[in-house]
Amino acid sequence: MHARTKVTVRYAETDRMGIVHHSNYPIWYEIARNDYIKMFGISYTDMENAGVMTPLLNLSCHFGIPADYPHLGADYHSRKNYFYIHGKAY
Repeated sequence: MHARTKVTVRYAETDRMGIVHHSNYPIWYEIARNDYIKMFGISYTDMENAGVMTPLLNLSCHFGIPADYPHLGADYHSRKNYFYIHGKAY
């Protein structure tokens, strides 16, 4: 199954130059993971009540170009397990 989540950058997620701070990316990953789980008709709460835990054990990010405000969009592709950030290229 394939899921795609669109994230819009909020001004509060950026620095004074309009570049997204790196600490925001894991939050976006969690939004996408939550959307993916919802596609199966369940929620995190349902999974936890059933004894299934999904802790984040490892996180690695490669930042090719900076994400900026307001030109940014972010799409999560569950099948390929990556976030594609598109916006203004530098």
